[in-house]
Amino acid sequence: MSVKIKKYLLSFWIYHFIILTLFAQGELSEQSRIFYRNERSIGALLNSNGYGVSGRYAKRINKSRCLLVCGGSTGLHKSGQFSTWSPGRYDYPEDDYEVNRLMSLAVTSQKKRPRIRDHSKGYAPASYGGTGTVQLTCGNCNIICWGDRVETAKNYKLLKNSGCVIQKENGELLVFPFEKAKEEFDKMDPKHKRLYYKDYKKKIRKRAEITQLMP
Repeated sequence: MSVKIKKYLLSFWIYHFIILTLFAQGELSEQSRIFYRNERSIGALLNSNGYGVSGRYAKRINKSRCLLVCGGSTGLHKSGQFSTWSPGRYDYPEDDYEVNRLMSLAVTSQKKRPRIRDHSKGYAPASYGGTGTVQLTCGNCNIICWGDRVETAKNYKLLKNSGCVIQKENGELLVFPFEKAKEEFDKMDPKHKRLYYKDYKKKIRKRAEITQLMP
């Protein structure tokens, strides 16, 4: 076989591979798990349109979790041992249904809280159309993650031992070790406490119990 024919065949197969890879249709079948544990996925696709390669990196789940925490509605870690600068103490939502339930409750209650006493005028999201602001209370990702694993681990350890924030009726924020924070929170007026905590999962549990009893 001449060199010219070999070059022609090689060019043909390269062109064929590129076209089929670009136009192959399909997607990776993955179980959905703020980032899934299976952050990196790669696979080959083979169907009637051709073949190709697909990949995924760091696919996000429900972004409302970020809105709840960075937006100040809640900030207590699910261990109950440390928090962001948000005084919200709601139980951590484990799935999208719980996220949506908490969103409707926490955002409404947050508006009734005393304004946090700081020098910030608040963040004005473009979606608000100039009608309001949000007091951001997190940003731990910027504080902790420095690109160096050793430094990041040290920073995370500092956060875990930083205590929990609660808010007095006059708007003052206080930081205590987590046992003391729970003790001080429990002493507060029940009406004031409802602005920061409610067992929103109670109805969800009751609904699950009823469903289990159904034939």
